[in-house]
Amino acid sequence: MKIKEVSKLMNGEDVQMKLVLRSDASVPRPVSINISVTAMSYNGMPLAPIQSELKKEMLLPGKPLHVPVVVAFSEYCKPMLDSEVMKISAVVSDTSSPDQVYLVENDLVLLDPPLDIELLNEARVWREAVVEVAFANPVDQTLEKCSLTLPTAASASSDLNGAAVLKACDILNQRLLPYKDRDPHGTWESWVNAAYFDRVNLSANGFYRTPDLGYDFETNSGRAFNYFSYGVCCSEVEVDCLTGVHKNLSTTIVMDVGHSLNPAIDIGQVEGAFMQGVGLFTLEQLLYSPDGVLLTRGPGAYKIPGFGDIPTQLQVSLLRDAHNDKALYSSKAVGEPPLFLAASVFFALKDAIAAARLEAGLNGPFRLDSPATVERIRTACADRFTKMCPAAEEGTYRPWAVLV
Repeated sequence: MKIKEVSKLMNGEDVQMKLVLRSDASVPRPVSINISVTAMSYNGMPLAPIQSELKKEMLLPGKPLHVPVVVAFSEYCKPMLDSEVMKISAVVSDTSSPDQVYLVENDLVLLDPPLDIELLNEARVWREAVVEVAFANPVDQTLEKCSLTLPTAASASSDLNGAAVLKACDILNQRLLPYKDRDPHGTWESWVNAAYFDRVNLSANGFYRTPDLGYDFETNSGRAFNYFSYGVCCSEVEVDCLTGVHKNLSTTIVMDVGHSLNPAIDIGQVEGAFMQGVGLFTLEQLLYSPDGVLLTRGPGAYKIPGFGDIPTQLQVSLLRDAHNDKALYSSKAVGEPPLFLAASVFFALKDAIAAARLEAGLNGPFRLDSPATVERIRTACADRFTKMCPAAEEGTYRPWAVLV
């Protein structure tokens, strides 16, 4: 049995559950109720335990037993940070016959409706009765919100939200300016205290939009971006001409991120974006059947970078003394821009292939499409084996895959 309950909990509300137990036996029955509360992931896997308790009750004949269960907000607020489903499991058994389990796993049940359990004389095999409730995560509701805030994509958080915070701080400083002028040797606490007792508003809202942006695609004029990020990269690779397999030996990157707000985070962003580019330029190829069916589905057919694809020596440095007067603390956003630095791996592969072709007596330009997969590298390294497999004339065959 699976029941959908659409009610949602309110912000910071304690979860209340009530079990109603009934028995058709003519004598009192001691029952054991084992209750466990778990935060669940979106795919139904347990994330973290919240609480567990064991209740022992006496179930009288003809009289319903009401067992309240309360999960306090203070108990579940932290474990529910990454979850919207709380699972409350209750197992009811007869303590005089421990092998007789009358109820297994039930999800969140609110006071209305209660969970009604009838204990029978004969032990039976019970199926799972699952009750799901759409759970409004109260933890999210308690966090401070800013209206009209954009998602934190493309590393724009510092530029947009930081500038908005700066505007709000400027407003507050302006309101405190009379108290600073009146008491120039005072402290921040004394200025705020004086403003508070003068009933000055000590909260402010800041809103920021990047100025002077606007690009006309028809006239190819205007400013599409407030500033640009720059980086340089040098990569060294090794190619096995017989199999087409390559190894990324070393990569050195210097990235301009202005005055970094957090060098550890920025370097991690550069490393991650570079490896994403390695997948783009050397591994990740979409193949479709002639009927339009995507063949490269899932990890078995669509390869993304792994640990072995990381260069043996990967060095990332941030450019020093790089000022940027268009962002907070002279910083620069960094996220996707270093992705294109992985093109150095692609062109290093092409140089290596050119050297192999030169040894085979082939000179001049040749075509190498991105991504430079194993098949493309092997085919480009022309030798006596590739001559044994000449390309078929177009129109004489039906391709097994189509490149888009």
